[in-house]
Amino acid sequence: MTVRQSIYAVLAVLGLVVPWAFNIQFFFGDDAGTLVDFFADGFTTAATSSLTVDLLIAWLAAAVFVFAETRRAGMRQVWFWIYMAVSGFVAFACALPLFLLARERHLAETDATHAPAA
Repeated sequence: MTVRQSIYAVLAVLGLVVPWAFNIQFFFGDDAGTLVDFFADGFTTAATSSLTVDLLIAWLAAAVFVFAETRRAGMRQVWFWIYMAVSGFVAFACALPLFLLARERHLAETDATHAPAA
């Protein structure tokens, strides 16, 4: 595994663990909220609204990139839908580095199979 792949792997794990630590606290803590509360709280103040809209725009840009890049790199299209599901049900902070890790690995494998024989 390359350094870049290792960084993406660590970020994917962090993107899973850290947001879900807060999600568990929100849904199962003393002041447990509902899914509606969860999304409404994203627009409670100007600061949270800014972060929520920023994340949504970044997610849309990433979705376009992931869709185009899976096609360009010759990755199976089913993975696009898997990354979108992970971003919605797990965390965008997990899905994006997971995609980048898979892309790096796919490109390395593709380069290795197309490398001239020594």
